[in-house]
Amino acid sequence: SWGRQPMVNWVNTGYDVIFLSIGGNDLNFASAVQHCLVAASRRWDSCQSDLDIADRLINGGELYNRIRGVLSRIHDKADSHAKVVLVGYPYLEADDNFKLYSGWFSRGTVVNVGSRIRDAGRRVDNLESKVVSDLNQFYYFQCGCNAFVYQSMLGVFAGHELSGGYSNSARWMVEPFRD
Repeated sequence: SWGRQPMVNWVNTGYDVIFLSIGGNDLNFASAVQHCLVAASRRWDSCQSDLDIADRLINGGELYNRIRGVLSRIHDKADSHAKVVLVGYPYLEADDNFKLYSGWFSRGTVVNVGSRIRDAGRRVDNLESKVVSDLNQFYYFQCGCNAFVYQSMLGVFAGHELSGGYSNSARWMVEPFRD
């Protein structure tokens, strides 16, 4: 939060639609990008650790609970008929086969960066969709409406992701140290 108030503190009944994406900071995406994808700062061991932490948060239910909690607080502070739109994340890596190695010449410990990051992206996408579905069931009895919408970005960004192994000229995101 870098010394700032949580954004949910700014929500009030004056909004009809609220768009947000959440979960990336919880999973420490910035560190994973730095250690797994940015050529100047890649480290196989830190990358593997970042991906292991993300896996635990996704698989253990902690990420689900955090996202559900934030969306519930937003709903409770917003107008009772407001729509809360959770916007998903694109894949952070384009290449399912991108790997990092602990040694030279593709030897040593292998970190399957591409497949792990893309798999985590699919699991987060499914998790966020489930959170929205579960909250709509829970709150339907209060307002008689589906207050939450989920918009996946996986298909929207397809072909426009970053790549650790090559410079994707069709990317829609800034490539660190190149752009």
